[in-house]
Amino acid sequence: MKKITLKIVLFSVFVFTKTTGYCQNVVLMTCEDGTFNKLSSMGVFGNGNGESAADVTIVNNPNATGVNTSAKVARYVRRTDASATPFAAAFSGITDPDPSFTVNKYVHVKVLKTKLSPVKFKIEGGPGGDFEVASTLPYATAGVWQDMVFHFPTATGVYPTVIFFPDFEDPLTLNTGNIIIHFDEIYVSNSPTPDNSSLAVNSNFLKSKVSIYPTQVTTVLNIVTEENLASISIFNIQGAKIYESKNLKLGSNQINTLALSNGLYIINILSQNGENFNQKLLKI
Repeated sequence: MKKITLKIVLFSVFVFTKTTGYCQNVVLMTCEDGTFNKLSSMGVFGNGNGESAADVTIVNNPNATGVNTSAKVARYVRRTDASATPFAAAFSGITDPDPSFTVNKYVHVKVLKTKLSPVKFKIEGGPGGDFEVASTLPYATAGVWQDMVFHFPTATGVYPTVIFFPDFEDPLTLNTGNIIIHFDEIYVSNSPTPDNSSLAVNSNFLKSKVSIYPTQVTTVLNIVTEENLASISIFNIQGAKIYESKNLKLGSNQINTLALSNGLYIINILSQNGENFNQKLLKI
């Protein structure tokens, strides 16, 4: 009789909950069986001198905590030599059947990296043309797994090719050596909500010590803190960092937002001891 291990059971439960019934999700990649699953032809482009399919491999999860405790994940070597491009990416065809975007409008990818930079995803070959979008929220905390969500509101029908841009820094900071990025659990969904998103690993303690107001700002944003802060960063909805201030003092601090365009932003607060939280900000 074949022995069924706990790992096999947990993987089966994951696939079942991601592909059936209520969730209506289509799993493209999990790596738990040592393969890229439905992403059968993984390759790279724009990744500098020496790029090859070997730039993407399956490895043990280097930080099996938070939103991703999987045993196996994908490892991407991001090159930064003079020939590397901002749009360096991993791409793959999808093993039939191709996922449909008629109902499911979101792609989820869990990401772990040391660099706070924009993340993008592209779908190609469908009846409505190709679509490339940035994540709905920025990658906000280095060294922490975060479920990145990509919205494709006007895509319909099936798409046979996906492209993942894990470090879309433009212009790219060159000659900084190879950057290791990990990603995992790619699936197509009708849910816009990140899986226990970065907001879920926020520090409630830190949040209770920092007051940010108004949440709908026209000119001056106030930050009043009872804790020493390492930094405050503001990201636009495309995931690009547009403001950063370091070593904020205790008490009252102010940021002039006149230079910001109207729209939605994400504020990330980081304490000196590594705690953090995010808060939405609407510039009007």
